[in-house]
Amino acid sequence: MIFAKAILSNQKINVFNNRQMSRDFTYIEDIFDGIIGVIGKLATSNVDFDLLTPEASSSKATFRIFNIGKGSPTRLMSFIGVLETVLGKKAKIYMLAMQPGDVPATGADVFVLQQWSGFQPNIEIQDRVKKFAEWYLDHYGI
Repeated sequence: MIFAKAILSNQKINVFNNRQMSRDFTYIEDIFDGIIGVIGKLATSNVDFDLLTPEASSSKATFRIFNIGKGSPTRLMSFIGVLETVLGKKAKIYMLAMQPGDVPATGADVFVLQQWSGFQPNIEIQDRVKKFAEWYLDHYGI
């Protein structure tokens, strides 16, 4: 949203860590599919759960925690390039050093979710950005 607004209004985009940022962008349809994939499955307690070496996604309680994402980070500059293409306008990029407290890359580990439900994100970055841009332009009447 921030990048699309900046590109369309000729404002600069701050890009940190000298272009070396990656993010695991997740499209809403993938999140929806991930939730639908687990909604009908009952979680069971992990009888082998060990408090001294806990597994983050299970416990003795009957619940499961899943990370829903694409499972493959995209370089921020590639994302911006796709957004520029679908919006038909070049971004004004302002390069900055790494922000304190930020991380150079994020990535969802969807292995446990895939094993549990068969979830597989299937929307590629170009398609996701295109769908987003179409929605954005329509929503804001641009």
